[in-house]
Amino acid sequence: MKRLVLSLCFVFAMVATATAQDFRVRIVNHLQMPISYAVITIEGAPRAVTDINGEVEIDYRRIRPEYRLAAHAVGYQSVEREIGQEGMTSGEIEFQLPLNEGIVADTDVDQTSDQIREMFEKAAGESMAMDFNCTLASAFEFEYMGHKASGEFSVENLVDSNELEYFREKGWCHLPIDIRMNEGSSSSVIHKLDESIHYALSELNFAIAAIGHNRHFYKYRPDYALLGTNANGSLQYYRISFPMLATKATQIVAEVDMAQQQITSIKILISDRNTSIIKHISSNVEPILPSKKSKIPALCPKDLAYNYSTRYAQLTMQLNEVVITPSDKKR
Repeated sequence: MKRLVLSLCFVFAMVATATAQDFRVRIVNHLQMPISYAVITIEGAPRAVTDINGEVEIDYRRIRPEYRLAAHAVGYQSVEREIGQEGMTSGEIEFQLPLNEGIVADTDVDQTSDQIREMFEKAAGESMAMDFNCTLASAFEFEYMGHKASGEFSVENLVDSNELEYFREKGWCHLPIDIRMNEGSSSSVIHKLDESIHYALSELNFAIAAIGHNRHFYKYRPDYALLGTNANGSLQYYRISFPMLATKATQIVAEVDMAQQQITSIKILISDRNTSIIKHISSNVEPILPSKKSKIPALCPKDLAYNYSTRYAQLTMQLNEVVITPSDKKR
C-alpha cells in the first residue's frame, strides 16, 4: 500500500510538472527577423513582452484554446488569433507582423543595434525634451466610457516648481490645468481628462528625452532598428524599444526628415502588466528654441493623440492646434 501511494505521488508530480510547462510565443517581421519587446495580449490584456530574440514564454495555466492572443509592436500592424487546440498541442505560436502602410521596408538585416543607433543620431540631429518653462495651450476632444467632452485648456510648465513631484521626475512638471469645456460636454469626465493631459504630455516628453539630446538617460540600453523609409526615401522610420522596467515596456517609432535632420513625428506604445493598460501616443513634433540663448531646440508637440485600453475601459483624447510659448517666469 505504501509503495502504491508513493507511485501515485510520483505520477501526480509528473502531471503537475507537465501542466506547469510554458507556452512559447515568437514574434517576427516580414524578413523572419525577431521583433524585440513586442507586447503580447491575452483576451485584450497585456500579459507578456518578448525578449531581444522576439520570444517569450507564457505559463500554460494562463491560457485556453478559445483565448485570443494578439501581438503588438509600434511601427507594425497588430495581429490577433485564437490559440486553438493545435496551438495548445504544439505548445507554441508564431506571429508575423506586417509593417504599417506607407513604410517601405529596410532590407539590410546585417546592421546591429549600435550601428543603427549611430545612423539615427546622425540622421536626427540634436534635440532635447520639453524641459523648460513655458505655457502650453490646445483645443481638445475627449471620450471616456461613452462620455464625451470638448473645449480648450492651458497649462504652465515650471521645471523649478516643487509641485507635482511625480511628474517632475518625468521632466514635465506642469501645474494645475485650466480647462474650459464646450457646451454639452460631460462634466463627469473632467478629472479623467485632467489626468490624461498630464500623463500624455509627460510620457511624450519622457520618450523625447530618451531619444533626443538626453537619449542616454535610461539605465537600460534600448534596442534600435531601422524599419525603412517612405516611398521617395525622404523620411526614415526608426524603432527604439526598451526592455521591461518593473511591469512596464515602452516602444517608440521616430520619423526622421532626412533633409532637415529632424524628428518630425513620434509614435509610442506603452504596456503595463500591473494595470493591464496599453497606451498609444502619437504626435507630430516641431523644434522650438526655449530661449534666445538656446542653441539646442526642444521637440514639442504640434498635435497629440492619446488613447488607452483595458479589458473593461476605453479612453481617447485628441489635442489640436497646440501652441507652446516659452517663458522666463520663475517659481
